Amino acid sequence: MTSIRGLLVGHMVRKNMNPNTPHKKHSAARHRWQNAIFNRDRLPETFTWASEATPAGTAFQRVLHKESGRTGRLLLYFHGGAYVAGLSPSYRNLAPGFFDAAGGCETIYLDYHCAPDHQYPSQLNEALDLWEDLTGRQGYLPEQIILGGDSAGANLTLALLLKLRDLKKPMPRAAFCISAWTDMTCSTQSFHDNFGKDVMFGDKGKVLTEERRQKLLHGKTFCFLGDADRKDPYVSPIFGDYHDFPPMFFSVGTHEMLYDETIQVVKKLKACQVPVTCEIQPGMFHIYVVFARLVPEGKISYRRLLDFIRDNFKSQ
Repeated sequence: MTSIRGLLVGHMVRKNMNPNTPHKKHSAARHRWQNAIFNRDRLPETFTWASEATPAGTAFQRVLHKESGRTGRLLLYFHGGAYVAGLSPSYRNLAPGFFDAAGGCETIYLDYHCAPDHQYPSQLNEALDLWEDLTGRQGYLPEQIILGGDSAGANLTLALLLKLRDLKKPMPRAAFCISAWTDMTCSTQSFHDNFGKDVMFGDKGKVLTEERRQKLLHGKTFCFLGDADRKDPYVSPIFGDYHDFPPMFFSVGTHEMLYDETIQVVKKLKACQVPVTCEIQPGMFHIYVVFARLVPEGKISYRRLLDFIRDNFKSQ
C-alpha cells in the first residue's frame, strides 16, 4: 500500500509538474513549490562545490568534503529533465549520502547543454568528453568511478556505457539508473497502461489514444532527438545489447509510464549474466527516489542505492 506521504507528494507532483494539469503558466504557488524542491541547496557546511570545465569546454560541478578532499573514489552523476532542463542546485544535496556510502568520494555532476538548442548526440558527446577527462587529465582509474543518473540522466548513463563498451574502453566500477528513460518509440505496455496513473507525465483517468501518443512523440519532451533514429541504442537503450556491462542497480515505481523501460533493460542485463539489482516500489511515481527526503518509499530505495554504492566501493 502506498504511504500517505507518497500519495500527498504524488498529488503535488501532478499539480505542480505535470504538463497535462490545468494551471496558470506562471502560477506563484507552482513556482514556489518547484523552487522549494529543485532550487534549494541544502549542502552541509562541511562540503564545498565549484563549477569547472574540461579543456574541450564540457561544464561540470564538483562537490568535495572540505576535510577529505580527493579520496580516490568518484561518483559521476547525470541529471534528469528530458534533456531540456538544466542542472538544478538540489542535485548537490545527494552528494553527502554518496560520500558516506562510498567511505569518502567526490561527486561530479555533468552540466550538459540542453535541447532544443543542443540535440543528440550533443549530450552523449559531452558525457564521453567528461569521462575521458576524468580518466585522463584528472587521473582517475575507471574502477574508481561509479556512474549514475535519473530519468534522462539514466538514459545518458546507459548510452555512455554502451558507447564505452563499443569503443572497447574500460567501464566504470558499477552504475545505477533511477527511473530510466530508455524507449523513445513509446511502445512498451506500461507506457499505455499507466497513462491514467502516472502523476508526472500522464493524464488522470484518461486513456492514451494513438492521437495523444503521436502528440507526445512529437512534443517538447522529445525535442532533443532532432533527426536521430528512435531505435538507435544510444538514443533508446532498450534496444541495446548488454554484454560486458558492470554491476547495475535500477529503481522504478509501478505507476510510471516508463516502468517497462526499466524492466526490459533489466531482463537483457540478466540474460547477459550481468549482476543487476532492480528496486521496485508499488504505487510510486517517476524519480520518486529523488524525493527521498519527503517520501518513505523513496527513502527505502535511496538507502538500497547507497548500499549498492557501499558494497561496490568496499570491494575496491
